[in-house]
Amino acid sequence: SYLYTVFEREPAFLQLLSVLQAAIGSLSTFCYEKFLSPYCHSGWPLIGVIASLDIVTGLVALLDVYVVRMVKEKEIDGEYSIDTSLRCIVAVVGLVKYFFGELDYMPALVLSTANVYNDDDIVSHECENTTSNEFSSKVEESNIDEFVVEGTIWSP
Repeated sequence: SYLYTVFEREPAFLQLLSVLQAAIGSLSTFCYEKFLSPYCHSGWPLIGVIASLDIVTGLVALLDVYVVRMVKEKEIDGEYSIDTSLRCIVAVVGLVKYFFGELDYMPALVLSTANVYNDDDIVSHECENTTSNEFSSKVEESNIDEFVVEGTIWSP
């Protein structure tokens, strides 16, 4: 990536950024859990949060343009003159981007895991209180090759 090229002579700084990103990822997950999830866990509120976070994350990603301009100003004859202000700007922009990127990912993760369609659950629900012949016919209709009922492997 571009930043690795700029900071290739400062591996300790890159390692520090990586560790800070892990901490920021945890903070982002905590913020989603405490502040957004209780109010926006399904339906239109969840869709609104996803759309809003997509827009905010896109706007935050535009801060990279500022970082690239700052780095270009510090370039002299193909070499980068890295000072403390450049390190701070790169760290702050990178961590803010990572925070909003992780925050944007959380509602999509919740949505995808909450809406998993499981045929096995449908079969077990439909087959309650049925005889074994009715049970076998319902399993055949569900296109399941094998299943386990009370420790016995059944196959239609």
